Amino acid sequence: MKKELELRLRDARNRLIREYLTEGRSAFYVSSGNSMWPLVQSDDACNFYPIQAVTAKDCIHAVQKEASEICKGDIVFCQVQPSQQYFAHIVLDVEESWYHNEPKYWIGNIQGYCNGWCLREHIFFILVGVQVSQDGHWHS
Repeated sequence: MKKELELRLRDARNRLIREYLTEGRSAFYVSSGNSMWPLVQSDDACNFYPIQAVTAKDCIHAVQKEASEICKGDIVFCQVQPSQQYFAHIVLDVEESWYHNEPKYWIGNIQGYCNGWCLREHIFFILVGVQVSQDGHWHS
């Protein structure tokens, strides 16, 4: 029951984060889970910037990366295929896809578990900073 509630809340949070993209806003939220440990731990504050600068108003808070610049090891907020689930996970691999005629990004956790794949259009944000709470203050 508790896990089901956590998943519903996480899904609602992820949909709100996705909406920020359409407004060209950065997203700042406290992470949950340990799938990205030790880079990002549960309760770390994560700061994501829109990666698709064309959707950001006047390119404010946008990381301007071409598709070819999204690299293995980047932590991105994306909607993986075919499940359509949102994840803030690491790019495990980049492969040239003859079917899609563009790079295909394999997304998963830091332990190497693969959640699925994305095309460039499914990648919305890139992690630009992590802060840890200590003694009631956030530290980079």
